[in-house]
This record gives sequence, C-alpha cells and structure tokens, in this order.
Amino acid sequence: MRLTEEAAKGGPLPATARAGDYGFFHSARVSAEALVAVLGNQYSVPIVHVGAPVAVRVHRDRMAIWRDTTRLAEHRRAPDGAHQRVVEPEHYSLLFAKKPRAQVMLYREALLQLGQPARWYLSELSHRRRAWLREEVVGIYTLYQQVGAERLLAMMAYATERSAYGVDYLRALTELAERPTWPALLAPLPAGLVAGLVPATAAATAATAATAAAPVALAGLLGGPSQDEVDRALDVYEHYVQVEGVEASTDALDRSNAAAAAGTAVLDLPATAAAAVAR
Repeated sequence: MRLTEEAAKGGPLPATARAGDYGFFHSARVSAEALVAVLGNQYSVPIVHVGAPVAVRVHRDRMAIWRDTTRLAEHRRAPDGAHQRVVEPEHYSLLFAKKPRAQVMLYREALLQLGQPARWYLSELSHRRRAWLREEVVGIYTLYQQVGAERLLAMMAYATERSAYGVDYLRALTELAERPTWPALLAPLPAGLVAGLVPATAAATAATAATAAAPVALAGLLGGPSQDEVDRALDVYEHYVQVEGVEASTDALDRSNAAAAAGTAVLDLPATAAAAVAR
C-alpha cells in the first residue's frame, strides 16, 4: 500500500529508466594517465582532463563519464573487478606527434581486444612484417574505423586461411566486397564480410562451389608475386646455403675478409636468390 502511494506521488519514471538503461552515479577523478577508475576497471578520457573531478554513470553494458554537463567518454562496461583498461586511442592523440610508439601500442591494444581472429592475425603479422609494423598497425586501425569490427574480423579470418598478412591484403578484400558480386576465384565468401552478397548467376555459384576447396592467395590481386613463388625462391637460397657446405662457406668467408681489408663489400648469391632478396 505504501509503495503504491509513493509511486503516485513520485510520478512516472523517465523513459530510459523504464528501458533498464538507468545509470547509477559514481564520483571519481581522472588519473595522470587519463584514466578513471570505476568498479575495479579503468576507462580512458581525453588527456586534457587529467586531474579533473568527473561523474560516472554506470549503465548495464556501458560507462558514461561526464565532467559537469559535458560527456567526456562512453565505453563498453567491462566485468566488474576484472582489472581491465578500456581505452579509446583517440583520447591520447595529442601525444602521437611526440610519441609515435605510443600510437602503435594503443592501436594494437585496441585491435587485439576485438577478438581471437585479430589476435592471431596481428601475432603473425608482427613476425612477418616487423620492419613495417607501425605502418601496418596504423593502416589496419584506420581500416577498422572505416568498416567496423565485424567486417574487419571476417577479413582477418579469411586472409589468415590464405597466409595473406598485411594491410594491403585487407584493403583489397574491402574493395572486392564493394563489387556487385564476390569473385568466384576467392571462394568461399567470408562470413559476415558483406551481408547478402552472393554471386549473381548460377554459373558463378557453381564456380564458387568448385573452387571452395582450393582458395587462392590474395597476392595476385595486388600485382605482386604469389606466396608459392616467394617460397620457391627462398627454398633455392636455403638449398644453396646448406648443400654447398663448408667449401662454399669458406670461399665466401675468404672473399669477405679480403674485401673488408680492402674497404669494399662482396655479395655472392645465385641470381635466383638475389632476385628473391630483391623482392
């Protein structure tokens, strides 16, 4: 009886509360790392607000961080007490000019949080493209902003199956997905890449089924050598190094020592191996 009387006096709840989206209030302060600690996790805000008092609205599946009447950030809600850092890389963009490594680390961390396909892809990419890792990570993160997490993960899984590691391959898949039909040569269609995209004709459908068991690499789409060609060239080089044995190694070492004494450099590789290195 009392609850009925209080409800009548209080009036109807806001629409957001009726929808189960009411945010419980927490007060906090922005740390020196531009992070706000709430319920056992940390959430980022733009670095210009370091040290400021903020109000946090804790919703069922998200966190909204406010400073007075300005919303500074909104993040997915991590499990309470998980000790996770939920970071939006753009909150630190003012530092990127002076600390480019920080940009790469933040972008990489954000990509890794997308799911297992991203973790597999970036792990292998770090080994194969280490010298160009900054360009690769920044490029993939930019692509993520353009196409979203679902499509990017689908492309990563598709490219991983074909050992196609690099942002250029992912961009090529994006361009192919914008065509009216998915090329039968690259069958099967990556699940979730483009909803409703199917070959336009029965012949294309048959070609898709025929090639599904033997998908091809994506390198040919970019005008570069196929992975098999690169592997064969490397095999030739490794065979030369191993089969020629001590005599070849000794001759090469003698020539190298003589060149060093004369102040010059010598590179003695077969033409095929040299071509592989040039690639």
